[in-house]
Formats: sequence, structure tokens, C-alpha cells
Amino acid sequence: MKKNKGTWIAALMFLLIGGAAGLFMGRALRRLGLDDGDWLHSMATLAVMLWGLILAMVVQIAVHEAGHGVFGALTGYRLVSYRIFSLMWLRDGDRLRFCRFSLAGTGGQCLMEPPGDDPNADFPVTLYNLGGSLMNLVCAAVCFALAFAFRASPVAWMLLGASGVVGVGFALVNGLPLTPNMMNNDGRNALELRRDATARRAFWIQMKINALTGRGVRLKDMPAEWFALPGGEEMNASLTATLAVLAANRLMDERRFAEADALMARLLANPGAIPGIYRAMLTCDRIYCELIGENHPQAVDAMLDKTQLKAMKALAKLPSVMRTQYALALIHEKDAARAARLETRFNALLAKYPYPVEARCERELMERARIKNEQQEVIP
Repeated sequence: MKKNKGTWIAALMFLLIGGAAGLFMGRALRRLGLDDGDWLHSMATLAVMLWGLILAMVVQIAVHEAGHGVFGALTGYRLVSYRIFSLMWLRDGDRLRFCRFSLAGTGGQCLMEPPGDDPNADFPVTLYNLGGSLMNLVCAAVCFALAFAFRASPVAWMLLGASGVVGVGFALVNGLPLTPNMMNNDGRNALELRRDATARRAFWIQMKINALTGRGVRLKDMPAEWFALPGGEEMNASLTATLAVLAANRLMDERRFAEADALMARLLANPGAIPGIYRAMLTCDRIYCELIGENHPQAVDAMLDKTQLKAMKALAKLPSVMRTQYALALIHEKDAARAARLETRFNALLAKYPYPVEARCERELMERARIKNEQQEVIP
């Protein structure tokens, strides 16, 4: 797949971040005199520095997500979840519940519920979206100040200076308006939301849906008007295009599989700005619909191309993907042993899954696949 301009710009920025951090490392190594003969001490020092850089990146990710939370709270948003890699704290009533959840392509996420009850009303968007980059810049400034304060120590100079560089880099990669891999970054979202009321409405709906899901509300029980399909031009913006994906998800939750499959086929034929991860998940649901419906083997095989198989492998820990893998093993491959193994993994995953309402929905879909397979065995 051809990379867009935003992807290339982001890649170039990361190269520059690495080069700038390397300057601090190089100076520190020269000051430590690593060519004086004590190679063991030199290698140990170098290892500490490399691990320090990795730690700096982890800290800056945590700072970035905390920035969304802080500036979101200052503008009326309510925390829903805070995640760093697979460690997540999810709001459960008046307390935060620790759980594990990961999503391919993301290092962290701070999701919040927007203020108000009307998606068409005006509400603040800029500080929440740019809060992560602003907090990275604040953290970078502190790191640079400390680096110069402790410049007598080569290791402190390197670690603090490199941390500052990483912070500035994160702020630029996320804060400048870019669209790497067909998914807007924070800066692009902030820009589109400020000038487009339709995008603000879509953003409000998506954040509200996530909040209600965390509170145990199913898609089928949420207001139907939230799931109206975007118009033709609106499909060219990722925020509004994602509403079409949610409309298909709601049809799946309502068990209107034929309608869901028809909509997903239409969306995949003309995806507009639907992010790649959502296109892969739409295809995954289409495969499931085919398996429990007409079940044409050629249609299933056609959807399982290399790109889709790679995406499903990356998203293997999502319940919807595992549910489809189970249906494939049971109905398409006739491999009862593999289906049983997948069911065991599926049950283990859902036992700790942070969203019980999604878990309940996916269990129902697993059961439907099992019933379909039993009908095939009874009725040739």
C-alpha cells in the first residue's frame, strides 16, 4: 500500500528525533571515555543509556496521555479510561478499575466523555486534543533544564537531554496536523474539529458511545440518530467516516446480519477515509456474516487475502476477531479441535475483558456460529 504524505513526514520526524537524541548520547560517551580500555564498564554504561532512552519514551507516552486527561478535565470532559500499552484504568462508577487491554498500533490512550447531552451543541475540542502535545512540551522543558543543571554528570546529561528531545518529538508528531496511515493525529483532529461542525458532532458521538459502552449500554440500545450514515463528502473525513463503521456495528448488535453485510460491502467498496484498522474489522465481520448465512466457501476465501490475514493476526486479541476465527475453524475449516482451542482462549479473554457488555454480545455471536454448525451437520 502506498504511504501518504503524513506517514512519510511522521517517519522523517522520528528519524530526526533519533538523530537528536544520538547527539546527547555521543557527547556523553566521549566524556565518559569509553575507549580507555575498560570495555566491560563501557558496555554496561551504554546498556544503561539505551534502557534509559526506552524508559524516556515510555514516560513521554504516559505524560502525553495524562495531558489529554488534564486538559480534558479542565474543559469539562469526564475521564472514561487511561491506558499505557496494555495497562488500563477504566472508570467503574465512582472508582477506577484496573484491567488489561491492548490495541494494535497504539501505545496508549486517554478516552474521556465530552460535556453536554446534545451532539449538535458547541463544546470545547482544542485543549483536549492538543493537551497531550502541550504536556510533552512542558515535560521536555523540565528535562532540558535539569540536563543543564546536572551537566557535570555525563549520564544525567544524556538521559535528561534525550528525554527532552523525545518529548519535543512526540509533541511535533502528534501536534502538527498529519494523517499517517489514514488515521488523523491529534493535531489534524483539532484542526478539523475547530472548523467543521459535522466533524465535532461525529467526535462527540464516538466519545459518548465509548463512555456508554463502559457503563454497560449496548449499541442497539443507544439513540438511533447517532448512527445515521454520513453523506458522500462526509466520508472523506476520518471522524465522520467512522460513524458509518459504527452504523454497521449497530446492525450486527441488532442481529440484522444481511443488512449489516450489505452495508459493510458498500463501505469496503468505497471506504473514503475509514481508517485501515476499521476496514480490517469490517471485513472480519463480513466473513462472520457469510459463514452464518449463505456460507459460500469461495466468498470466504476471497476475503481472507494476505492483507486481511495479517490484520487479523495483529488484532487477534480482540473478541470480534477471535469470534470470527472460531467460526472459520468450526464452519469453514471443519476443524473441531482448533475451534475448541479458540473457544478456550476466547473464554479466558472475556473473563478479564474490560467491557462486559461487548463480552456478552460476542458470546451470543459465538453461540450463533455453533448453532449454524449444528444445523449444517443435521441438514445436508
